[in-house]
Amino acid sequence: MSRTIAFSVLAALGCASTTASALETDFGVEYKATGFYVGSDSFDTDAPVAQVSGDRLDDEIDPSDYDSGFAHLLRLKADFKHEATGIALKTSIELAGDRFTGQDRGYTPTGQRSFNRNSRGDNVRLDLAFFEIPFTYGLARVGRQESNWNNCFLTCQDRRDRLLLLTRIGSVTPFFAYDRTADGAGFQSEADGDEIFTGFVAPIGGWELGFLYVHFFNNFSGNIADTDPALAPIGSGVAGTPTDVNGDGVPDVIVEAGSTGARNVQAQSGLDIFSPYIQGSVGPINVSTGVNYFFDNEVENNTTPEDGDIFTDNSLAGYFRLGADVGMFELNAQYVGAHDGGFIDAGFDTYSSLINNNPDSYQNPTSVYSMGGFNGREGYDQDLYIGSVKINVTDKAYVRGALGFLDITVPAAPGSSDSDSDTSAVYDLEAGYQFNEALRTWATLGMIKENDVGALSGNGLIAPIPNNGSFAQDRVVAGSVNLGIEF
Repeated sequence: MSRTIAFSVLAALGCASTTASALETDFGVEYKATGFYVGSDSFDTDAPVAQVSGDRLDDEIDPSDYDSGFAHLLRLKADFKHEATGIALKTSIELAGDRFTGQDRGYTPTGQRSFNRNSRGDNVRLDLAFFEIPFTYGLARVGRQESNWNNCFLTCQDRRDRLLLLTRIGSVTPFFAYDRTADGAGFQSEADGDEIFTGFVAPIGGWELGFLYVHFFNNFSGNIADTDPALAPIGSGVAGTPTDVNGDGVPDVIVEAGSTGARNVQAQSGLDIFSPYIQGSVGPINVSTGVNYFFDNEVENNTTPEDGDIFTDNSLAGYFRLGADVGMFELNAQYVGAHDGGFIDAGFDTYSSLINNNPDSYQNPTSVYSMGGFNGREGYDQDLYIGSVKINVTDKAYVRGALGFLDITVPAAPGSSDSDSDTSAVYDLEAGYQFNEALRTWATLGMIKENDVGALSGNGLIAPIPNNGSFAQDRVVAGSVNLGIEF
């Protein structure tokens, strides 16, 4: 809804200055409720037992091979625009967004299983808040903004603290921005996540071309884990083993246990990213394709044997889609691939409710497998071939089915030269009904067949996946029933 409020009235109420002007407002509501189930015999685990007697440690513990629950998400949106200058404030406040856990919420300070996994706090929390400032040659946005790019292949409904500048050159829209993706403790810049990016969106002969280049500041260079012991000078009183450091035959320092483990650093440092896409149509066929190319990260993961961890080497991910509308049918097919640990955002639509389809700020409880989440691990490849058919039964009701094959290849284990791979069939069903422009309901049911080498990742609304995410023993089944309200 939109309305205009005279500032003179607000001033009379003590709510604004006496400068006569007008404020255009727009308010909105977004609500989602979901009930869900995720299960597999691969999740079956034995209750813990005593090492000597073999007795169960607690006879009340009975691990299940499934997880189920309910959750809801409520966000209120309020936009304000100063008509005289065009300056606008756009906001979204999250009033609820967690899994149902009973009357005793137990926030410390927030539920660990929630829709929004990146912006947590009390149950009432900031979702979006940014100013939009028009100027002669374009537009500036400052504040917490939504981030999307490349059909959700690089980023999808994420939240970023951002300074963004957009302009227009003919029909081309160039842009430049700075993001602070992480902020360490004061005076610890190695833990900061600073990135700049630039690119453009342009029409080309009826097609749309987008190009993006991202660079993370080089705040740290080296191994992410500290495995070196500490050194202390001879005579310092520290107990340990004397060591000759300079090679003159005389011990110089004492080697002590020291502090080892993960360093408090930002994993993306010096990283470069190219993410182009193009989309359009050839006759009745819709075509879209895009890639993510990551390279030159300065942080290495020295706790794993594979090369290229955390994108120190080149890694590539891409998709290619074809689609057409034929009467009441919507036909779609796509290939999605991530090679050498190539990156794909968790929110990317794979046509499967169990694979990705899990945006950062709109967690999907049935998404259990993530393509493109292995941080540049050399030799880790994922390929998905999948097709989808949607039938618009009426202008309000639809059903959709999808069938595909997921191939996973993992690097050779230490001491072996052979990589391992396996292929799983993927099935998915969805049905929905749009009651009116504000209310809709839909249900999903999906399955991934067992895979000897794959590992499930879960999502922000379900419990951690048992058995380290392995689904080698049995297929995984997940389903949901949903209600959505937006106006």
